[in-house]
Amino acid sequence: MDSKHIKSATAYEWNKKVYISYYIEANKRRRFSTGLKFNAKNFSVIERQATVLAQKHYEASLPSDSKTLFKDIALDALRSTSGNRSQEVQDDYEGLLERSILPELGHLEVGQIRPMHIEKWKEKVIATHLSKSRFHKYWSTLHLITSYFYTNEIIEKNPQSLVSRSSKNFKVSPDNSARYYSVEEVTRILEHATGWFRVYLMTMFYSLMRTSEGLALQWKYIDFETRKLTIAHSVKKCKLKDTKTSKIRTVDIPDVLHEALLEHYETRLSDIFVFPSYKTLQPYHGSASLIKNHLKPLLKKLNIEYKTLYSTRHSGASALANANVSLVFIQKMLGHSRISTTDAYIRNSLIDSSEMSASLNAMYQ
Repeated sequence: MDSKHIKSATAYEWNKKVYISYYIEANKRRRFSTGLKFNAKNFSVIERQATVLAQKHYEASLPSDSKTLFKDIALDALRSTSGNRSQEVQDDYEGLLERSILPELGHLEVGQIRPMHIEKWKEKVIATHLSKSRFHKYWSTLHLITSYFYTNEIIEKNPQSLVSRSSKNFKVSPDNSARYYSVEEVTRILEHATGWFRVYLMTMFYSLMRTSEGLALQWKYIDFETRKLTIAHSVKKCKLKDTKTSKIRTVDIPDVLHEALLEHYETRLSDIFVFPSYKTLQPYHGSASLIKNHLKPLLKKLNIEYKTLYSTRHSGASALANANVSLVFIQKMLGHSRISTTDAYIRNSLIDSSEMSASLNAMYQ
């Protein structure tokens, strides 16, 4: 296959990575990520090699009569849409591809993958006892790849579309109460928690932050005068990352949290991070040590059933619903792009209320 099939190829930057966009016959446009970070050196190199790399990408994506293996183009397919999500999510997808999908499907020719292959992979993944939500992440990863194959006419039909995502092997909880701390439980937890961990829990219960966002919180994002808290980062393996949605959001600080944060500021360990590890003064590696050394012992002492640290987020959303706060306001605090996602967090019907500040103060009363 010679280069006459590539009409033009251009390098460009997207989401801090270098991409290539190219056109083939019939004005069909394709684009893919090179996987390189965007900087002057990388961009210059890719710009010079754009046509060659585009030709290679095109030839690798030819139908199955070219004996193209799944493993040869799966990563390119997954990276082709990486600009639609945060780097953390993309890294998770690529990890799932490497650990779970390639061992099962990587050796197969793209055009020879059948529904039975997808079904066999699905059964093996479920047999590892993943949660239902986690399995859906695996399923979505594969679907991004197979959809790319279909959209770019590498395959005539998507075999994954013929396989059901559901399974009887997932246990269905009778209700969602296991995901929430009740108002009474939150009150007892905050009454008996002590020191910085009490302030951390209070921040989580009132701000609706994700666990990793709370660990990444910095003092510069807390405005004590306007009583606003900005959520700009998350943390993974001690390193700051973008939030899950790559969006920055700001939430109000209710009176009780404002007072607690002021007191915590007076005895702060770090001038940068609000809840650093006392050993390193850097963000915690993750939530595991907090759960093991602080949360579980506290819940055991209070005879409260363990629920995840992430449940503080669900609990806060539910408490706001009980306080008659509008769904749109809760959506803003959670940082959801879709209101249907917010609705799944909440067990109550809602009515609009303009008294947001009063409702925030009354969340756990």
